[in-house]
Parts: sequence; structure tokens; C-alpha cells
Amino acid sequence: MVEKLRNFLRQESEHQWLSLFVFSLFVLAGAYAISVTSHYSGGAIDESEHSFSGHQVLDVVYTNNGDVVTHTYKEEFGFALMWETSDGESEILLNPNNVGDSTHLSFLKELNDGSVAFSARENTVSFATENAVENLDFSDDTDVDFAIFDLQIESSGHMLMLVYEDGEKTVRGLSDGQTLTNPMVVSSQDDWISIEHLRADIWVLTGMHLASGISNPNSPTTYMSVGFVEWDGSSATPVLFSKQTFDDGQIHSVHVLSNGSIVAAGTSDVLIIEDVNEISTFELSSATSISNGDTVWFFNDIGTYQVALFNDDGLLMRQLSMKLPLQPTVSGFSDEMIYMHGQDQFGEQIVFSFDTSLDGSIQSGRGFLNASFIFVCSITFGVMFWNIALIWKKY
Repeated sequence: MVEKLRNFLRQESEHQWLSLFVFSLFVLAGAYAISVTSHYSGGAIDESEHSFSGHQVLDVVYTNNGDVVTHTYKEEFGFALMWETSDGESEILLNPNNVGDSTHLSFLKELNDGSVAFSARENTVSFATENAVENLDFSDDTDVDFAIFDLQIESSGHMLMLVYEDGEKTVRGLSDGQTLTNPMVVSSQDDWISIEHLRADIWVLTGMHLASGISNPNSPTTYMSVGFVEWDGSSATPVLFSKQTFDDGQIHSVHVLSNGSIVAAGTSDVLIIEDVNEISTFELSSATSISNGDTVWFFNDIGTYQVALFNDDGLLMRQLSMKLPLQPTVSGFSDEMIYMHGQDQFGEQIVFSFDTSLDGSIQSGRGFLNASFIFVCSITFGVMFWNIALIWKKY
């Protein structure tokens, strides 16, 4: 046996080093190809001319039909609310010369009927379409002036509003489209920023809990917070019946997914709200996030490559093909495209966009390359072991 092994080891092929070199090149090329397909491609700065080009975009809504609604500011132009259609036609909904109309605009939110809700003055909610703005004024229904920071309308038409009055953020409901409820009792330590409808009679508040530090009471630590409100659409006052506080940080955006869950993205963590007190978290810092209803994309600061995705498959990590060229402030989604607005490194207002449908090709490409790599390697090693067996038989 020893002699047989010695003779076998003496056998040398004149092509063995060349074969080993070629196989090594194949391994390196396969590894590089698989690595490349884990990057998003096609991201670019949008050079198209828009009504908001050169303006600072303070808030934006990309509607389901391809229109863009923007709240903007430009020094020589002032504040404005503009509606730009998918074919490039634009309409100024709020006159930039009337500072009171658009300076205090606090939010933009697309509703199920395609209109965009906002509030530009106290006690008033406005609903904008391409050519008109309708106002709902509550001044005759209350003796207290309040600013409206967000709202949500559920399927039966009941509307719950996040308002600021008497120095506190609270909630008021609008029953049957005409009866304004009393404000909900709240804590002065809670700074709510968003309200969403979870299920029948249950609403979700997201925001921050402010806790004064012992060493510096004037600089409170902010903790991400979620509150659950019960309101059945009647004239009864909404009630905050449960609240949870999480790690320090700030929530910057909230998304309702098609499966009914609510995703709250923050500066340090992400909260997944499934039901009352059923909240899961994972550690992920981000500066902005965008959703199409099924997937949420998380982006970080200017100069970063990483983008994270969350959907039914869990959390996935991707790499951009280029550094993020702007510090994102607001963003939107339309027709499989993500649009981010912000400032580049020179302070110029730009828009960065890329096609989310490329993620499907990334997955398919990686799967094909992985399968091809395994297939070729299996054949190569199979032939090698077959040749070894043939040579071994000779001895």
C-alpha cells in the first residue's frame, strides 16, 4: 500500500499548475460577480426640471397617479404649496406672497381618495386636489385655538387629529364629519408627531417621551414612544389607554403596511407595531425612510452606501452603487421609484432617485450566479476525483 501511494504521488501532469491557476481565476471571478450583484445600480441625481427645482423642499407627497405635491421655500420666492401633475403642469395652491397661507403649513398626507390633507392655519384642515383646495374650519365649534399637526381618516370617515393647544400636543376627533370632541388628556412629557389607524376603534400615536436629565434638567433625553388611543368615532373624548417607551432616539417617519402593521423608523431603532402592546424592535439607525405599502427602505446620512429593506422576508441589507449624494430631509415613492430631497455637500438642493424594481434583478442575478458557481464547481471536483480514481486503479 505504501509503495502504491508513493507511485501515485509521483504522477504529475504537465497541465496541473495551469488547471489550478484557471480554476482559481474562476473562483475569484465568481466571488466578484456575486458581490457586485448585491449592489443597487441605476441611482442618479434627478436633473429634470420641476416646479420645485432650486427650492428647499420642506415636505412632499408623491401621489398614486404620479403627481407631486410640495411645500417649498426659496428666499426670493417665499413659502409655497405647489401641485405638479405627471405631465409637468404645475399649480400654486397657496400664494407665496401671502406668508400666513403657507409658512405655518405643518404636514402633508395623501388620503385614500387621492386628495392631500394639510393644515396652514389654526382650527382648519384643508384638502387639496390638482385644481382646488377645500377648507374645513372648526372656529365656530371651539373657544380654543389649536394647530393641527397630523390627521388620519378611517374607512367609515371618522377623523382623528393630532393638535397643539394650551402648550400641549393632544388629540381631537371629528365625529360624523361635524362634531368636534374635547381634547384627550395627555402628559406634558409626550411629544407626539404622528397618528395612524390600527384597527376598529384603536389608533396609534408615535413620537417622543421627554425625560429631564439629573445632571442637566434643561436638556431632556428623548425616548421613542408609542401610545394607543381608543375612540369609536362618537362625540366621546378619545382616551389614551396604553403607552410604551423605548430606547433613546427620535422617530422621523411612520408607515402603514398592507398587512396592517405600522413601521416607525427612528434615529437608532425601528419599531414594528402589530397590535396593542405587540411591538417588536430591531437596531437600525436611519435619517429617512420610504415605503410603497409592502416594503420599507431605510437610508442614512450623506456619503453612506448602505440601504436597508424591511418586508415580509424580514430585514435585508443592500449597497448603493454610489455614495448617497445628499443629506435627505424628505422623500417619496412613485411608480417603483424612490425620490429623496435634500442638500448636497455644497448646500445645493437636489433630488436623488433610483429604481426599486432592480432589487428583483439583484435577487435573480445572485441566485443564478450562486447556482452556476455550485454547478461548475461540482462538475470540476467530480472530474478531478474521477481522474484520481482512474490513476489509483493503475497502481
